[in-house]
Amino acid sequence: MRDEKCEIETPSGHVIDATIANRFATRLFGLMTQNRSSKPRAMLFPRCRSVHMGFMRVPLDIVYLHDVHAPVVLGVETVSPWRATHAPAGTNAVLELAEGWAFACGIEEGDCLPITIRALGAGRETR
Repeated sequence: MRDEKCEIETPSGHVIDATIANRFATRLFGLMTQNRSSKPRAMLFPRCRSVHMGFMRVPLDIVYLHDVHAPVVLGVETVSPWRATHAPAGTNAVLELAEGWAFACGIEEGDCLPITIRALGAGRETR
């Protein structure tokens, strides 16, 4: 299974380009190579209920979603390196963003974040 790309539309009109973590290695390493000087990235983790920040270099914003197919925000928090989180009840997907992005994009609990999948070599599919 390949990692796909997606666009996530925020309530403020921002569009976040993210990688969907479908492969084991991608899920394990996440945004571990992110540092303060690199271009900020985002990663969506389907079927995820917790986040570990072991070996991370920088804090991340974590957005807890009900599901990839029903992307209602259940909570948002900034998590420091070497910490672990437990998602709110009902979480089935997690979006990792560079620190400060969730606030800058106006993402809050209760928001719906439409996700558009961009499969490699295929058309676009909205979930």
